Amino acid sequence: MDIAIVGAGIAGIATAYELAQDGHTVTVYEQHNAAAEGASFANAGWLSPTLLQPWSTPGWTPGGTGQTLVQAAGPWLGQNWRWLRRWKTAERSAHKTGLLTTTASALEQLSAFSQQLRHEISAAHELSTESHQSHLVLLRSAKEVQAMQPLLAALAEMDVSAQLLDAAAARAAEPGLSPEATLAGALQLSEGETINCRQWTQQLRQLAMHSGVRLQPHTTIRSVQSVGKQVHLLQEGDNAAHLHDAVVLCTGANPDLLAASGLRLPMMPLHGYSISAPLREPTHAPRAAALDWGQQLVISRIGQRIRISGGAELGTAPEAHNQATLTRMYEALNDWYPGAAQLSSPQVQIWRGTRGVMPDGAPLLGRGSQPQIWLNLAHGAHGASLANGCARILADQIAGRAVPQEVQALSPMRFSS
Repeated sequence: MDIAIVGAGIAGIATAYELAQDGHTVTVYEQHNAAAEGASFANAGWLSPTLLQPWSTPGWTPGGTGQTLVQAAGPWLGQNWRWLRRWKTAERSAHKTGLLTTTASALEQLSAFSQQLRHEISAAHELSTESHQSHLVLLRSAKEVQAMQPLLAALAEMDVSAQLLDAAAARAAEPGLSPEATLAGALQLSEGETINCRQWTQQLRQLAMHSGVRLQPHTTIRSVQSVGKQVHLLQEGDNAAHLHDAVVLCTGANPDLLAASGLRLPMMPLHGYSISAPLREPTHAPRAAALDWGQQLVISRIGQRIRISGGAELGTAPEAHNQATLTRMYEALNDWYPGAAQLSSPQVQIWRGTRGVMPDGAPLLGRGSQPQIWLNLAHGAHGASLANGCARILADQIAGRAVPQEVQALSPMRFSS
């Protein structure tokens, strides 16, 4: 088949790679001048477990904490309010089922499958992605330690290795932690992994292009229409249509393109920040990645840099960055790992990225309402975690091969009723 992909982030490039492995002719349309210029550019790179990622699944975000880093970028009335009501409904449903939902289980299984594929691809092509092993969830209070109990039970049921440490054991596991920081304990996830998502996307892009994938940058697709047995992709500023047998939308947070393609789905743009700075003193830095549970901030080591990621703005983002959020991020980094990063360096990078998030926290994976239009987007915090697994499953769906039953929990049609 001749298949188009809209979006060259990690989801789009991984999809292009898998479809090319199946022998399809693939063209990737990207509005920026290169791959991984959007939400895949400078994210935390936290791969697993998915259930502990900030803003990952309703019911897992710590109630009553971290809320100072959450705000509505647009008016609270209207779309933002309706979406938040649906998110809270999903959260209440998750708590009623003991936090272990079908969606949460599907995401964790898909994350494990995705990691397996990434490791196989990396080994086959001798690739390196500045990866680091192990995660630590930092808990400041006894209340936060107590809140880990139901999470530990759910993680154990999903065969995710996790160990609750006291403060002394946590500092032994992570010697770079400041002795002055308030710490009641930590959750250690020895199988957690962090990667440089942009680097991995670029490496996959090279492999995909060696397999015949064409990347067409500086191309903004404004609408997608099914015409007979083909799809017509209409480009902004050009009335001529790009014709293909099928299209996969991997556009992250672009509800306008979904609407222009006849898809009315409750996707919300969620904007987050990262601050990346050169490593100053390795012994004062995290060995891999740490999550400040109360503030929902991830501090990770990306090669020779320290990166702190967090914050959440719903809706249309204002032009100016939220200085209060950035200040809190700097304070948290200095609180946990003082002296680890060269924060006065001209190489410090402040970045804001936008992700698409559904009210149930799960991505849209599968066929849309029309047979030639497929979706692999709205991954929220899970883009790096799920990209390779989602791409392989979508390729199998397009080929008519059997896929795991759990994937039905991610179908775009779950919002059709």
